[in-house]
Amino acid sequence: MIAHSANGLGKEQSLQEHLQGTAMLCAKFLARLGFENCGYLLGCIHDIGKASTAFQQYIRQIPNTAAKGPDHSSASAVWLVPKNNRLASLGLVTLSHHRGLVALSDFKRLIQQKGADSNIKNALQQFVWENKLLPLLPLASNELERFEQKYINDVDKAILSSELLLRLLFSCLVDADYLDTEAHFSPETANLRRHYHNKITITSLWEKLEQNQKRIDENVEQTPINRLRQEIYTQAVQAAAGERGIYRLTVPTGGGKTRTSMAFALRHALLHNLERVIMAVPYTSIIEQNADVYRQIFGKEAVLEHHSSFVLDGDDEDSQQAIYYRLAAENWDAPIIVTTTVQLFASLFSNRPSACRRLHNIAKSVIILDEVQSLPQKYLLPILNVLQTLVDDWQVTVVLCTATQPALEKNNWLDGLENVHDIIPSPGRYFEIMQRVEYHVLAAPLTWQQLAEKVCEHHQVLVVVNTKKDALQLVDLLRHYGKKVFHLSTLLCGEHRRDVLAKVKAALKAHQECILVSTQVIEAGVDLDFPVLYRAMGPLDRIVQAAGRCNREGRLTDETGCNVKGKVFIFTPVDGRLPAGEYSTATQITTAILNSESCDLSDPRLFNLYFERLRYDCVQDAEGIQNLRNQFNFPEVANRFHLIDDVNNVAVAVCYGQGTEVIDQLTDKIKFGHRQIVSREDYRKLQPYIVNITRNDLRNLNNQGLVTHWLEGVWLFTGKYDEVKGLTQEGFLPEELIF
Repeated sequence: MIAHSANGLGKEQSLQEHLQGTAMLCAKFLARLGFENCGYLLGCIHDIGKASTAFQQYIRQIPNTAAKGPDHSSASAVWLVPKNNRLASLGLVTLSHHRGLVALSDFKRLIQQKGADSNIKNALQQFVWENKLLPLLPLASNELERFEQKYINDVDKAILSSELLLRLLFSCLVDADYLDTEAHFSPETANLRRHYHNKITITSLWEKLEQNQKRIDENVEQTPINRLRQEIYTQAVQAAAGERGIYRLTVPTGGGKTRTSMAFALRHALLHNLERVIMAVPYTSIIEQNADVYRQIFGKEAVLEHHSSFVLDGDDEDSQQAIYYRLAAENWDAPIIVTTTVQLFASLFSNRPSACRRLHNIAKSVIILDEVQSLPQKYLLPILNVLQTLVDDWQVTVVLCTATQPALEKNNWLDGLENVHDIIPSPGRYFEIMQRVEYHVLAAPLTWQQLAEKVCEHHQVLVVVNTKKDALQLVDLLRHYGKKVFHLSTLLCGEHRRDVLAKVKAALKAHQECILVSTQVIEAGVDLDFPVLYRAMGPLDRIVQAAGRCNREGRLTDETGCNVKGKVFIFTPVDGRLPAGEYSTATQITTAILNSESCDLSDPRLFNLYFERLRYDCVQDAEGIQNLRNQFNFPEVANRFHLIDDVNNVAVAVCYGQGTEVIDQLTDKIKFGHRQIVSREDYRKLQPYIVNITRNDLRNLNNQGLVTHWLEGVWLFTGKYDEVKGLTQEGFLPEELIF
């Protein structure tokens, strides 16, 4: 009996070889977490359905048939469930390993239905090594029983912990199955994985960071801010000796959080035998910036940058390292991973095999959640519960990073995190010392014309508004006044935004006139330094994050050379718009705080008040995720959990820069009938030239003949792409121009 057809060398893989190979890998993954026997059992039975006569006839016809083969995933569950009730959960895992995690209620129905299937009955009759597996059942059952005993007095926690356990078992089986299959069909790829695996250790990474930090300490200009950064870094390294758990890193904007958080994470991982560091960031602009910093310190091989916009340099895309990057992104088998919060939580809440495959490598890691205040309130409860479970059960340490720290601890209003430790004791002292701006709340609302006139008074100024419509209106006014204006919003493709940032940095460095009008895409983590900021009234944390782009290095001086603070003006636009939902609610709370209380925006304690009020006004589990998890309804959890509400968004390719060449090459493929060979790598190359718009906007642009359907899931913009505004607003509805 064979599991896989002949590979390039003409060798078939027997069913026993595949089951044994998958079992050994799955057991290896789970041994480090105390479930070695469960892992071995999962691997041994996951494909026993391939023993059926029908499947063997099918697989020997490949590649002469395009037909879908008989179900081979369900036989393992049909065999296992009657043997041991506690091991029924493992049956759900094996039944799901191709189709994705099924709901518990559907699993029970499928077991009854599949038990009567003649092909499955035939497969079980051919299952000749059944007796060899029977002694394994009580061993696997004992491992699950030990886990259950941990929460014997807390039923609610037991259910949710078991739900995450099932996901982790599923992840291990899926990855082991993929890897063993890959070793058969593509042994050179498997060898490449082995070459890079364990090549870089946590110890070597920590040594590189120590050496790099020593060079910085010796060579950097000893300004007050740099001395504070060094002090913060030292305290973080000392705090890394603490126990595994949940930590809070509260550092003022510009306080060296990127280096400090990695120093804590690597030192902590080294001391606690953890395997990798995963930095999750809400915005791709910060990912690219942070990943560049880490590559300079640790080298390219050590850092996996994983997000939809990442494209390798053209010269490197066919190199062994580039291939390894793509492989490591599949299962996060890398020492340092810089990714999006969307990718991280997709691994934890999805039911798809490709997304869940990475989950087991989240265990035994340090997770750095950068700009943690950006986690949406509507998913806060399930996110915090999963993070706590990772810490309690799967040897994870979580680091919550931001200058605007939300109160996420368990209290009367929030079933939050337990035993949160501060990496930097008394962080308020650093906020006080590093005050680089003074805030001015403008009492009278401003028209856009009044704002434009104020902006024109400054040589270098950043303006951050709440919507794309507002940004475009202000850009038009400033251009009418003869000003050269830079613009940043999601109307610009990713490559265009990177180019704008580079030009802005160059203009600031050269002390040239520089006016930048932006939406919230500029606020967190982008390394810019303006002397003056105008920020439209918005959520309090967004205002303070934007202020981090003003006098960032504390180098601003007056005519006499004395240090002065940057100026941040908070204004209310007369006819400005707000994004609906949580953003609007947060803006109303901020307005009330700023107008009714004498508050110090540089005091981190202010955010306890702000986030408590926000929690009171927002539902922390608006989609009922926790109830669905209690029911083990994996598909519906995946259906409802979307950190980014992109269900109604459509990708549009634009001709900007080298995007024109990329689009021309893909168009030629399509023209000559090769649409079917447009690869995932082609889509990756296209990603920097994509603008996401709503379906309503797409409909309007389509009615005007400005877009054409081009690739699967991608439209092509045929109108004029504006060098300042980006994807021009013809056909856009005003209410859609939010971000």
